[in-house]
Amino acid sequence: MTIAHILPALTVLVVLVGFGIFSDYYATGMENKYVHKLAHFFLDQSTAGIVVQEAALRYSDLLPVYGSSEMVPNKQTSHMFNLFEKYPTGFSLFVVANAGNTALNMAQDLAALGSDLRGKKVVISFTPSMFTQPAAVRDVYAGNFSRMHAVGLVFSTQLSMPAKRRAARRMLSYPETMAQDPILSFGLQNLAPDTIYNNWLYGMIFPLGQLDLAIMRLQDHFAIMDYIISHRTVTAGVERYPQLVNWNKEVAQGEIQQQLASSDNQYGIDNKIWNNNFSMGFQFRSPGSYDETYLNNLNNSKEWEDLQILLDILKEFGAKPMILSRPINGRLYTASGISSLSQQVYYSKLSGLTGSYNYALVDFNEFTYDRYFNIDYTSHPSPKGWVLVFKALDNFYHGKIK
Repeated sequence: MTIAHILPALTVLVVLVGFGIFSDYYATGMENKYVHKLAHFFLDQSTAGIVVQEAALRYSDLLPVYGSSEMVPNKQTSHMFNLFEKYPTGFSLFVVANAGNTALNMAQDLAALGSDLRGKKVVISFTPSMFTQPAAVRDVYAGNFSRMHAVGLVFSTQLSMPAKRRAARRMLSYPETMAQDPILSFGLQNLAPDTIYNNWLYGMIFPLGQLDLAIMRLQDHFAIMDYIISHRTVTAGVERYPQLVNWNKEVAQGEIQQQLASSDNQYGIDNKIWNNNFSMGFQFRSPGSYDETYLNNLNNSKEWEDLQILLDILKEFGAKPMILSRPINGRLYTASGISSLSQQVYYSKLSGLTGSYNYALVDFNEFTYDRYFNIDYTSHPSPKGWVLVFKALDNFYHGKIK
């Protein structure tokens, strides 16, 4: 190849690199400008991508909350979400949540954010069912898989090799998520084993993984830019109405609402859920008769390992997290044959794990037998439960929970 061929090729390369740098700079400025409004739209791109999450982390008046269906807005929660949209106590929520989102999904998301997490308050939300229904977890992991997050973890320049290697070994348990992805598959297969040969192969593909991530990042920028341009409802400013929230009043109103919504049963379950899923098909068991199966599922759940991977990532990047569980539906668990003593094992394992990191924990254990906190068996919160969740988020943001 002559100089006459090399110079045009280098010119094209320089132009492409320059275009990429300019696009990243311009798009980042737009995302910073509109992120407060984007936070209220719960976009799929906000969940599967990176750039809007990065923008949210730049602002101290946005509290990122990572979770599953227990944090997805619905008709019952619109009142409280609308309240927080107006920054009543000085902040609003940036919720990154999908039904069935697992600890390993969230770990990849956080790993892709890297050092942007340093010193930032974040919330990790889930329900106890994540640790007691292993079959369901396998199905939902693939459904919530983000290639961008996975590549961001595997080819991270900031996460330590031991942390990446541990996550890679768990990610390889789901081969269907990388079946048609040679770059990610090759990276994972050579990252997981700690041998000289595999480390060499991983190092060889690392630049390609970084290029792949850079391209996805530009695509992420363009998707958000397209949304901003095509939706007139996205404005740069947001309305702010500071006010005192009467939490006791909100809790009382939420309980009355759930009493009316669960009048067909003694467990506080929404009538529609009860009549469709429980009244004819729920398997009532004698007290303690299901303890062995329950404890086996709980103690052998891979979610504990995945949660530890997530917590390790938060620790490496210097984040300041609060772990936010929901209470076990103690009344219904007891009716299904799980004793109160066995139910407490969940709380003990969770507090033991989070305590080893000295992270803030809100598990709502005191509401285990509260009739009106949950609407179903899997601990999705009622209107009352949602108010208590929002109160915990408010307390965490303002430093009342440490």
